[in-house]
Amino acid sequence: MDKRLFESKSEADPSSYISTRSRRSQNRRLLVCTAVAAALYLLSGAVRDRFDRADNFVTNSADEALFDWDKIKPTKDLKWLPCYKGFECARLKVPLDYHDHGAGDAAIAMIKYPAKVDTKGDKYKGPILFNPGGPGGSGVGLISNLGPIFQTVVGNEFDIIGFDPRGVGHTTPVVDVFPFPLERESYALRYLDAPLINQTSTALSEVMSRAKLLNQLIGDRANLAAQYINTAVEHVGRLVVDGVVDAEDYYAGLWSTNLRNTDRGLRLVFQQCADSGKECALNEPSAEEVEARYFKILDSLDASPVTVHSDGISGIILRKYVHVVMFSSLYSPYRTMKVFFEVLKALEEGDGMPFYVFVAGLLPSLSCDCGSKPRPRTGGGEGQSAIICSDAHSLDFDHKAMQKHFEQLSKVSIFGDIWSEIRMSCINSKVRPKWEWHGPVVVNQTSFPVLMIDNTEDPVTPDAQKMSKAINGSVVLTQKSAGLLMKLCAALLPRSLVLVYFQSHP
Repeated sequence: MDKRLFESKSEADPSSYISTRSRRSQNRRLLVCTAVAAALYLLSGAVRDRFDRADNFVTNSADEALFDWDKIKPTKDLKWLPCYKGFECARLKVPLDYHDHGAGDAAIAMIKYPAKVDTKGDKYKGPILFNPGGPGGSGVGLISNLGPIFQTVVGNEFDIIGFDPRGVGHTTPVVDVFPFPLERESYALRYLDAPLINQTSTALSEVMSRAKLLNQLIGDRANLAAQYINTAVEHVGRLVVDGVVDAEDYYAGLWSTNLRNTDRGLRLVFQQCADSGKECALNEPSAEEVEARYFKILDSLDASPVTVHSDGISGIILRKYVHVVMFSSLYSPYRTMKVFFEVLKALEEGDGMPFYVFVAGLLPSLSCDCGSKPRPRTGGGEGQSAIICSDAHSLDFDHKAMQKHFEQLSKVSIFGDIWSEIRMSCINSKVRPKWEWHGPVVVNQTSFPVLMIDNTEDPVTPDAQKMSKAINGSVVLTQKSAGLLMKLCAALLPRSLVLVYFQSHP
C-alpha cells in the first residue's frame, strides 16, 4: 500500500507505480511538439470559484499583479516581450468570430518560459503548448507558476507556453458579468451560505434559482465569441492529455461519469492515514475507524458549528465547508491532505482558526481599491459557467430532471451534491455559440501516438481508457495514485516517462 500521503515529504517518487499500455506500434514521424494538459477544477458556489482560481493559478504573485498586459499590442504574429521574472508574454490577435470577421478581434494572452538552448540551433526542439483546462482555467497563471517544473519534466530544449482561453484571465474580451470587482465579491458573499442541494427540502429550488439569476446576468452583460475546437490532430506533433473526461458526456452537458473513482480516492486517504501512524493527525488502527472519526467531526458541526473570533476575524464553520474542502483536497492530496487532517483534528477539539487559515484567501471578502482600477479577471464563476454552458448541446432540464440527476450522482459518490451543481449552472442559459462541434469522437490517425495520462484514483477525470479507444494508436500512462497527475509533475523527475515521450526520436 502506498503510504506517501502523510509522509513528511509527501512528494515521494511515484515512478515505480507507473505502467503503460499501447494499442499499436508507434508512428515515428516527428512534427512540431505540442502538449495539452486538461483538468477539471469545479467546486461549489462561491467557495468553488475561489478554489478554482487557486488551483488554476489565475493570479500567482506580485509580479503578475504589477504587470500591465494592456501595454502589449495584440499582433497577428507573436511578438514576445519580457514579463514577470524570466518569462516572455504576447497577445495574439485573432477574429472574435471566424464566421464574421467584421465582429472585431480578440486578443489571446500568452506566456512563454523560454528554452535553455539556442532556438536557432540543432538542440532546440520547439514549443510545447499547455491548455489549462478547467473549463475556465488560466494558462498564464499555470505556466507562470509551474513552467520551470514542466520544462524539467519534458526537457529544457522546449519552450513552455501557456495561454488564457477566450473569456478567461488576461485574454480580451473577458466574461465581465459584474462591472466592478466589488460587485462580484458582494454577489459571492450573498450566496456563500446557500445550502448544498441535499441539505434542506427547498435547497434544490433555491440553488436552481441562483443559477438562473447568474445566467440572466450573463445573457444581459456578456459578449461571448463562439468556442472553436480544432480536431485536425494530424497537424499536431506530440500530444499529451492529462485529466481526461468523457467527451461525449461533456458535450451532452451531462457531467455524469466524472465521480466514478472519487470515493475510492477518499478511501485511499483513510487507509493511508491508518497506515501512517503518528504522521496522520487522525490516525486510528483501521481505515474504517479513521472514516468514522472523520464523519463524527462532520456530524458534530451539524449539531454545534465551530465559531472563529480573533483579531477582527469572526465566522462560523459549517459541515458543508469541510465537505467541500475535502473534495477539493482530493485534487492534490499529496500537497494538502496531511495539513488538512491536522486542521480537522483542531476542529475536533473545537478550534476553528486553523481551518480559517487553511482556506484564507479562498473565501470571498469585500475590499475596495480606490487607487488604480485593474481590469477584472475571471477564470472561475461566470467565466467557467459561460464556457460550460455554451459547450453543452442540451440544456433542457427542469426541477424533476435535476432531482434525478442528483440522485444518480449520489449513488456513485458522497460528493454528488457538489458535482450536480455544475449542470445546474446552465439552467436558463441563453448564450449559444454560432458554431457547435457534434463529433464523432473518432481519430483514425495522428502524426505521433497521443499520450493520455490517468491516475487510478483520479477524483474527477477518470476516462483516459475510454477516450483512448477513440484515438487510434494512443497510449495510456497509468499511475497508481490519488489526485490529478499534473499536480505530481515535480515528483516524476527525472525518470518521467513523459520526458521519454518528448525526448524519443521519430
